[in-house]
Amino acid sequence: MSLARLLAKIGRRREEAVTAPKYDAWKLAVAAAMKASTTATNRWLSEQLHMGNLHEVSRRVSAWTRDPDAGPARKLGLSAKRKA
Repeated sequence: MSLARLLAKIGRRREEAVTAPKYDAWKLAVAAAMKASTTATNRWLSEQLHMGNLHEVSRRVSAWTRDPDAGPARKLGLSAKRKA
């Protein structure tokens, strides 16, 4: 799924990525969805979503995937089940 479609599903615009915190839950959800369904790299995600250091993107998206925020995950159709 494209970045534009994911942003539309979550109710965000690309311009919001510039001013939102680097690792806001919606950005992590979009990045996780992109990584799960495309060949998007951490560098590309960092640049498109203004997330900073590409290594930190990898770490944070992996952590979010293990313990997703239910709101954004539900909007994007991702599993929001938290592991115990």
